[in-house]
Amino acid sequence: MNPSRKFYIIASLIAASGLIWIAWHFFFFSNPVSGIHFCIFRNMWSIPCPSCGSTRSILSLLEGNVISALSYNPMGMIAGLTLPLLSAWLIIDFISGKCSLFHSWKMAERLLRKKSVAMTFIILVLSNWIWVIINQS
Repeated sequence: MNPSRKFYIIASLIAASGLIWIAWHFFFFSNPVSGIHFCIFRNMWSIPCPSCGSTRSILSLLEGNVISALSYNPMGMIAGLTLPLLSAWLIIDFISGKCSLFHSWKMAERLLRKKSVAMTFIILVLSNWIWVIINQS
């Protein structure tokens, strides 16, 4: 299978899953802070994982509460902004027949192979995780 075709299938599944997950929580859970944790990591180790609170963060963002979204998980807010952009980009590439998202992904991969960029990314993820642990424990 063509690498770009495989990429677009996986990216489409991820985007669709994310949109369905958020829509399901937005429309069917009246209280997103119900105390129910779907996180295997949190259930196993009793501390939140780096992405814990992302769903609540995105739901808060959808309700226009940026401060609350940041307090749940700053990375979740980034995901909440990225998900619709990724979905739109996938649709635009599909309609136009171009592979601009795939080429951008490959460029990002090359960039992340640089030690300084990878270390910065790791530090940001670890900082976010510390933030989540402090705010959700």
